[in-house]
Amino acid sequence: MFVEDVQFRSDRFIKCIIVILLGFILWPLDQNYAFADENWVEVEQMPYVTDKSGKGRKIKFLDYRDRRQSWNFRFTFFGSSSEIKDYAITTTQLVSSLKSDGVAFDFAISVSYNVGAFSIGSDLGLMTGKYDGDVSLLQPKASVHVMADNMFKNPYFVPYLKLGASQMKFTNPDTSDIPDITSSISMFYALGGMMSLDWLQKPMAMEAYFNYGLDATFLVIEFENFPGIGADNISGIPDIKQSNLKVGLQLVF
Repeated sequence: MFVEDVQFRSDRFIKCIIVILLGFILWPLDQNYAFADENWVEVEQMPYVTDKSGKGRKIKFLDYRDRRQSWNFRFTFFGSSSEIKDYAITTTQLVSSLKSDGVAFDFAISVSYNVGAFSIGSDLGLMTGKYDGDVSLLQPKASVHVMADNMFKNPYFVPYLKLGASQMKFTNPDTSDIPDITSSISMFYALGGMMSLDWLQKPMAMEAYFNYGLDATFLVIEFENFPGIGADNISGIPDIKQSNLKVGLQLVF
C-alpha cells in the first residue's frame, strides 16, 4: 500500500508540474490574441504564432499603404546600358554613337514624403562606366521625383517621373588630344516603373520589415535622357546627347 501511495502522489506531482508549465507557455499566447483582438500592432520576429487549439496560423502582413511612414528613405542600385551621341574623341573626330562596355553602374539615395496617392522627394545619384575606346565617365546627379506608389493597398506597379540636373566628367584615352571633357550642368528627365517583389516571399518580407524596418523591395526599370550636354572646358564641340536604360533594385525604409 505504501508503494502504491507514493507512486500515486508522484503521478499527481508530475501532472501538476505539466499543468504549470503549460500555463506559462499558453498564457503569453493568450496575451498575443488579446492584443490582436484589441487591434494592437504586435512586433514579432517570426511570422507565425500558435492559436489556442494548437494549430499553426499565419499573421497577415500589413498592406504597404498601412505600414509606410510619412517619410521614406530609398536606396537604388542600377545596372545601365548607356549610349552617348556626338562625342568628341579628338578635336577633329566626332563619334556618332558611343556605347558602354558591358554595364555602367548607378547608385541613388532618395528621400520621399508621402502625400495622398503619391510620394514626392529628391534624389542624389552617381553613375560611372567605361565606353568604346576606353572613355571613362563619372556622373553625379541630383533630381526630384513623383511616384504613384499609394494608389492601391499594395504597389504591384508604380509609375514615376524624375526631373534633374547633372555634371559629367569624361576621360579620353591617352591617344586623344583632349584629355578630358567636363560638361556644363545639364538637365535631364527620367521615366520609370517599379514592381513590388514582396508578394513573392511574404514571410521573408515580413521578417525584413520587423528586423530591419524594410518597408518594401522593388524591381526598377528606368529610361533616362539628356537631350543636350555642353562642354565647359572645350570650345567648338557640339552638344552631346546621352540616354540610359537602367534596371535595378530599390530598398525602401
